[in-house]
Amino acid sequence: MLKKDYIEKQLEQLALAIAKVISQITNSKMQGNPDSGIIIADEFLRSEFDVELAKLAAMDKEHLIEYLTTHKNLKSAKLNLMANLLFETAELYERSQKENIAKNLYERTLIIYDYVNETEKTFSQHRQEKIRTIKLKI
Repeated sequence: MLKKDYIEKQLEQLALAIAKVISQITNSKMQGNPDSGIIIADEFLRSEFDVELAKLAAMDKEHLIEYLTTHKNLKSAKLNLMANLLFETAELYERSQKENIAKNLYERTLIIYDYVNETEKTFSQHRQEKIRTIKLKI
């Protein structure tokens, strides 16, 4: 029981940290400075997930989940949080007129969301809305 409580607490802290980063990203969008938001997202992905944004965007789609779950040991709850951040970051790339990178990130985000949908026991309307949005964009 202590281990479960500890893991839940870590997830809550990570969710709060990602919410803060997404808020910073939103501010950079509103200020018309998407590049600063991209830098913030990349630094956060490196520090919290040990993953580089450029590597994720260029990664082979067929091996993405295996890489994240096996090599980075990420479970579906953390993957969902990561996907939320990647979704926002893809929007930044879109605003920066870097459509290819945005499309790559949207595709990878969709793969992660699909995996989370398969492995999570709970349904998320918010996640489904993002999936629909991504499908319209790619």
